[in-house]
Amino acid sequence: VRLRIDGARAWQAFTRGDFARAIELAEPLLATTAPDGDARRKEIGDIHLTRGLAYLRLGRPADALPGLERTHALRLALRGADHPD
Repeated sequence: VRLRIDGARAWQAFTRGDFARAIELAEPLLATTAPDGDARRKEIGDIHLTRGLAYLRLGRPADALPGLERTHALRLALRGADHPD
């Protein structure tokens, strides 16, 4: 539950346009959690996505790419290659 709440805080910062704060909130979550179970994989994927999009909005695509690739890998593992997303 804590991961979901803190991840939502990072997303809220992103949606307010506070991209640096979104990254600041996301970083410790990703450093201390491992995906174990489908629900947790989705939450971690969402946090990677938030951080990656924030880096993109700050003009830092090289920093965004690893997280966005991780999001993609987690979503593939959860949904499979045939999923329409």
